[in-house]
Amino acid sequence: MGTDQIEQAKHIKDQKDIINAIYKMVNLQFQMSQPTRQGMIDALNGAQSVAQEEIIKIEHQQGDTIPTPWGCFQDPDLYRKLFQYHEALRRYCIDKIGKHAFEGLMKEVQKN
Repeated sequence: MGTDQIEQAKHIKDQKDIINAIYKMVNLQFQMSQPTRQGMIDALNGAQSVAQEEIIKIEHQQGDTIPTPWGCFQDPDLYRKLFQYHEALRRYCIDKIGKHAFEGLMKEVQKN
């Protein structure tokens, strides 16, 4: 596999990761507007599967330093975490493709 092919494969993987992250953000947004306990947990788990490192950074910045199982959280705390994880995914996407490209993709996804 040549250098060009490796770069192309990396680019395709990055595109898939970004699209996946954007759909996880949409799931978080849906839970922000119509939260259910299981829906919030599912959306948070989905976000973790995409941007674990960014999520950990934001959690630590905001004082959440002890990993805790979802079952130990009250619903208001789960709801608060939706915003943390949404911001982490946003940062993840912007780091990968830049702010302008990310905002364009978000607008496209939210239209559909």
